[in-house]
Parts: sequence; C-alpha cells; structure tokens
Amino acid sequence: MPDTVKRVNVRIAGVAYQLAATEDETHIRKMAAQADEMIRQVLLASPHLSQSMATILALVNAMDEVNKFRRHSESLQKEKDSLAQQTQQLKTELDRVREQNWDMRKDQLHMQRLIAEYEKRFEQILAAADAKEKADAPANRGDCETDNETDNLDDGSEPIPEPETESTPESDSESAGPHLVHVPLTLAGYQQSRLEDYI
Repeated sequence: MPDTVKRVNVRIAGVAYQLAATEDETHIRKMAAQADEMIRQVLLASPHLSQSMATILALVNAMDEVNKFRRHSESLQKEKDSLAQQTQQLKTELDRVREQNWDMRKDQLHMQRLIAEYEKRFEQILAAADAKEKADAPANRGDCETDNETDNLDDGSEPIPEPETESTPESDSESAGPHLVHVPLTLAGYQQSRLEDYI
C-alpha cells in the first residue's frame, strides 16, 4: 500500500505555500518553520537583498549545513567502523589470551602433579635409607669393636706386661715353674715373704 500523500499549508517568508509530503504533518510544519527562520536571518543580515535573493542565499546556507552534517556523519561512520575493527581485534586478542591462560593453567596443574609425585618419591627414598641405616647399625657396631681390638694390637705399642712375681728361695733353686708362689702385692705380703726368707 503506497504511503498517503499529505498536503499541509505553511507560510515561508510571508508567502503561503501548500506542501505535499508523505511524512507526518508535524514534521512538515517543523521543516517549513526552519526554512522561514533561515530566510529571516538572511534578511536581517542583509536588508538590501530582495525576497528571492534572500531565499536563494538561505538555500545555499542550508546546503552548506547539510554538507557539513554529511561530512560529520561520514567521519562518525569511519570512526565507528574503526572502533568496530578495534573491538574485533580486541576480541581476537582476548580469545588468544584466554587460550594462552588456559594452556598455562594446564601446565601449572601438570607441574603441581609432578612436584607431588617427586616429593612422594623423595619421601620413599628417605624412608628406605633410614630403614637400611637401622638394619646396618648392629653390624656396623660389631665391626667397630673388632676394628678397635685389631687397632690395639696393630698400633705398634708393646703389650701390657703381666705383673712380676716373686719366688721363694726354694723356687729360685729349682727350675720348674709349678713351684712359683705368687705373693700379693701388699705390705703384709711383703713382710711375710721376708720372714719366710729368714726361716
């Protein structure tokens, strides 16, 4: 269904016009009021101009504003396109960073598992070493005692001599060893041995 053409009576620069358009009547009257204001401003600035010249000059000013608005609109559109492109680049970069972060997270979890596994193995090694040390401890102590005895014999020192024994006169005249009498190393023993010498 074609749009209904509306006819609206307006006055521009003191002249009555009948405008036909498909837009809303309020919009048509608003455009006519702006045109009338532009012509009035031209006549105020240049009173010597005729009505037709003021209308043409107002039209030129209107076209200049339209071109300025168009250029501004094009600039805004370019800026919008640039922002959209930057937004897309940022989204792409964000996806890349998210993927990289996820890879780093997986690597971190893998490293944590490896650390836990190595710590467990290390504890097992320490426990095995402690158990082996405890098992070897008695044998090591026995070896140390044997080594100490061997060291006492092999250190080059002379063995401790046995205490000398005194013999009675009878034993001095005899060569057999069983007749030796061991005298206690005390003063009473020494006196007793001397008495036996006189008897």
